[in-house]
Amino acid sequence: MSTKATNEYIAAVARRVPQRKRNDVEAELRALIADEIDARLEAGEPEAEAERAVLRELGEPGVLAERYSPGSRVLLSRHVFRAWARTCGWSCAIVLPIVYAVLVVVRTVSGDNPGAIVFLPLGTTITVAMYLLVAITALFAVVDRHDARLGSGLGDDRPGDLTGRERP
Repeated sequence: MSTKATNEYIAAVARRVPQRKRNDVEAELRALIADEIDARLEAGEPEAEAERAVLRELGEPGVLAERYSPGSRVLLSRHVFRAWARTCGWSCAIVLPIVYAVLVVVRTVSGDNPGAIVFLPLGTTITVAMYLLVAITALFAVVDRHDARLGSGLGDDRPGDLTGRERP
């Protein structure tokens, strides 16, 4: 039994594994999914619900693909990258102007010359930006490693939503 959802799921996993492994991964996944669905059908579960449950248990295609190709480790997996980029962007847009403004005020109050008031806070602000980005990246890397299931709330494709369209 092979439905559109199963085919989309397998294709989403296969896209993320090296070309030389794709056929093996597709065959293994097809057999695994069919066996799991058959077991659920024997237990009396309706066919559509059984398939959805099996795909949901397998998890996000990107995470599953990483298990099939352990040599392709990255700092942040695909399913977390967009959330990381958004978080970095918003954090820098909010924190850095505040840091710069506070430093300018401190320099102004301390009576520094105009050059020092404008330019000295820039170095400190850039340093704060680097620390901020490193901290956010480290946090996302830890979360990504220890709770791969969190990615389904952060990521780009989930079982049942592989085409980008809502399912009825």
